[in-house]
Amino acid sequence: MKETMRYSIQLCSIILMFAFRLSAQTILTEPFDYPVRDSLDGMGGWTSQKVIKSKVAIVAPGLSFTGYAAGGTANAVRFANVDNGDLCWKTFTKIDSGNVYLSFLLRVDSLTPSAVYGYNIALDEAGGSTNVNLRATVGRQTDSTFLFGISKNSGVVFGKTVRKVKQTYLIVLRYQFVAGASNDTARMYVFTAPMPASEPAKTDTLTGAGSDAASIGEIWLSNSFAQSGLKGSRVTLDEVRLGRTWESLTVQQGSTLMTEDFYFNAGDTLRGKNGWIVYYEGTPVPVDSTGLSFTGYHGSGMGRSIRLVGGSGGQTLVKTFPYTTDSTFFLSCMVNVAGSSAADGFFISMTNDPGGSYRVPVYAKITAGKLQFGIRATLSGPIVYDTTGYVPGVTYVLLVRYRIVPGASNDEASLFVFGGAIPASEPPRTSVGPLIMPNDNINVMGVALNTGAFQAGSGLNGATIRVDGIRITTLPWRSGLTAAPVRRNNTVPEQLTLDQNYPNPFNPSTSIRFSITAKAASSLRVFDMVGREVGVLVDGMLEPGEYSVRFDGSGLASGIYLARLQSGHAVEVRKMMLLK
Repeated sequence: MKETMRYSIQLCSIILMFAFRLSAQTILTEPFDYPVRDSLDGMGGWTSQKVIKSKVAIVAPGLSFTGYAAGGTANAVRFANVDNGDLCWKTFTKIDSGNVYLSFLLRVDSLTPSAVYGYNIALDEAGGSTNVNLRATVGRQTDSTFLFGISKNSGVVFGKTVRKVKQTYLIVLRYQFVAGASNDTARMYVFTAPMPASEPAKTDTLTGAGSDAASIGEIWLSNSFAQSGLKGSRVTLDEVRLGRTWESLTVQQGSTLMTEDFYFNAGDTLRGKNGWIVYYEGTPVPVDSTGLSFTGYHGSGMGRSIRLVGGSGGQTLVKTFPYTTDSTFFLSCMVNVAGSSAADGFFISMTNDPGGSYRVPVYAKITAGKLQFGIRATLSGPIVYDTTGYVPGVTYVLLVRYRIVPGASNDEASLFVFGGAIPASEPPRTSVGPLIMPNDNINVMGVALNTGAFQAGSGLNGATIRVDGIRITTLPWRSGLTAAPVRRNNTVPEQLTLDQNYPNPFNPSTSIRFSITAKAASSLRVFDMVGREVGVLVDGMLEPGEYSVRFDGSGLASGIYLARLQSGHAVEVRKMMLLK
């Protein structure tokens, strides 16, 4: 009896400990998922001084860093550091107590002989001051080496470790409000290996010099605005995160390897955008004016689609994703094939790398008004079509499952086609396959879009193919491939909320309720305590209202998990306990 009572008390203590709200912990995430252009001004809430001669530019590709955020999945910003260049800033709800953490990826691409020191990213007081209370500074040592430093309003304290140009670093800054005058502290951590789950005891550099900030309410990206210390040195910055705790910075996308919703202007071409490269030249492939929608699919109604014209000799485009050694991974997308007649041809495929061979190309053909989908192990193997006839001009979800099987030439590839609801669990029957791969997975790490320039001919001639919502994931089917939250009512909530899951603790499933205040791209993801993504519950455009969704923890170990809701740039986080 005593043991039971003691266990109950311990359990209640654990529940109380982890049931607190983390809504204000993550303040801002900025992956720079915008089209490549010469200025960040006007994108995602960023405003600039509109200095023409040296703008904060959006460039491709983004920076990558193992174990942090979603590095490499979007673009980055670059600073040319011409004297007195432009300044971009974004505001957030002011903070005047506790801690503020700022993390980002930074790479110094070049240092000019005349460079001394300067900063490209900083935090400032709310309300438009120019005190610039927390700055991350680069101090030149030689043309190829430098030191990182930190400044709290005035003066710079540099670390002792010599850093190298052309290497990507993960930087974490911490501003701590301390009672009294001139007592606040600023700290800097620099990482070349994955970010630890908890804050290290030792900093790269620490300072308390300078007057305190009344509050923190703006983030600055400075292309040497009102400064000249870097004198033409080039710096690239990516994956900015702002939070109240160390933990709010470590949550990352670990299992969703690629997301593409074509957030570009209608009529744009994909070359150089968000990591897309032209593998085989041809007619430019345009971004369509609208996206595709499919209830229950990740990415539904978000961004735009890409328009492929069959047999047009259009460019073949490739985008890479991080190589995975997981035993199973999935490629999925929405597709709409229109036309009355079209010879078979492939329009999307996996590749070994940007210049490698095609793996599991997905084919379509239209015969006598009937649309069919199929796959092929490689370009030299037979095409195997689904026997079902589909309707041209209707949006379907296609899903390719690649399964790595021990032994030589044993890997399997299968195709699933959905015209209605995507099942919550993996169906026992495929639409096509499994096909046995003649050569096993050799570094599959790319997605290709093709319209006939490669293997020129009449493939899909007469058809128009729109593709949208491309996803690559290693998550199990139940955790990463269905996204259909139940809308409880149409009331417009006053604020974004993420309720505590119920039941909590749970085994193996639990219900999560949340509210969206305005129509926006929204996601609800689940992470373990070291930042690995273990579930994607919502990933699409949602209307304002109250929603609920279930999370299934089958296959996961007992422990604490983080549910992270993001709608637009607003973020809320909850802790959940799986107890088996």
